[in-house]
Amino acid sequence: RFKPVRVSVLIIGPGLPNLTGAEQSRVLPDALAGIPPGQGAVLFESPTDQSSCAHLTNGPMQQASTVFNGRCHFHEPYGNSRSWVLMDQTLVTQAAGMHHFAVFAANGGAAAKVSFACCDWPEDFTTAFAMPNAECPHCG
Repeated sequence: RFKPVRVSVLIIGPGLPNLTGAEQSRVLPDALAGIPPGQGAVLFESPTDQSSCAHLTNGPMQQASTVFNGRCHFHEPYGNSRSWVLMDQTLVTQAAGMHHFAVFAANGGAAAKVSFACCDWPEDFTTAFAMPNAECPHCG
């Protein structure tokens, strides 16, 4: 039932380029409105073809993912979770400062639950990190 699901990720922050007109047309208006003056954004979109794991760009994800039921599949052994891998991208920020992420269904597509992991490997499941309170009006 989730075969048509595709996601887009908009990364907003200082030093990033301006979106092209074509990119802007594929971003939700609320997300575009959230780009502060003087900042830019980068748009990543999951590929249409999800029948392989060829879209994976990250070594650890490539090693941990396989094709299962015709989709790129990831089994995370620590929590024993299983998920379809719709996107795997790397962006090195261009300037220090606050960066924001907007994750949304691509092209007004099917709604689904989405897991989003940010930042670098290796993962650390044991260090206690202070988590800031969410100030996003869309975060719930």
